[in-house]
Amino acid sequence: RGWTGKGSLVVVADTGADTLHVDLDDNIAHTIDYTGNGISNASSHGTHVAGIVAAEKNGVGMHGAAFDAKLAIAKVSDGGGYSFSRAINAASWGKNLGAVAINVSAETRLDTGFKNNLVKDSAGTWHNTHWYYGTNGYNGAVNEAVKWKAALGNEMVLVKAAGNAGTDYSAGMNQMATATDANGNLILDGQMIIVGSY
Repeated sequence: RGWTGKGSLVVVADTGADTLHVDLDDNIAHTIDYTGNGISNASSHGTHVAGIVAAEKNGVGMHGAAFDAKLAIAKVSDGGGYSFSRAINAASWGKNLGAVAINVSAETRLDTGFKNNLVKDSAGTWHNTHWYYGTNGYNGAVNEAVKWKAALGNEMVLVKAAGNAGTDYSAGMNQMATATDANGNLILDGQMIIVGSY
């Protein structure tokens, strides 16, 4: 159908990427390293994610879902932990470059305070009775959504991993997708897609 990503720029906020990889080298248009350790250092996860997004259709190996898209590689992690604050900076950077989306393949670990106060209302519907998380979301997801909205602007989409916890719910920073302001309006205005395997 022609949905190859042509004319689109996608930010991959991850562990950097192997910028010389035969399946990525022609599609990487921009790079930025927020760690100071080199864009290609410790980049296996970021290279993998960038390949899923936009590896070239060049007759070698595989190709990405949007193989004609260009990539903006933002290194926000060395693989030992993920920095959501750096990822927000990467979103602003991408917005200024004209990116249509930013991919964040990371999630926070949920503490027992959150998990022990989670109540299942019905299939696919949950709420939390924790004194802080019940109102503010995990790790202050409501306030984080405000920061992400400013970084994304009105057009860019945040594509976010559901996480690897194996739960029936997607919580943590994914609560930003349903975070609302005082008037009940979605803060991110539908600009967040949570991707998982069911």
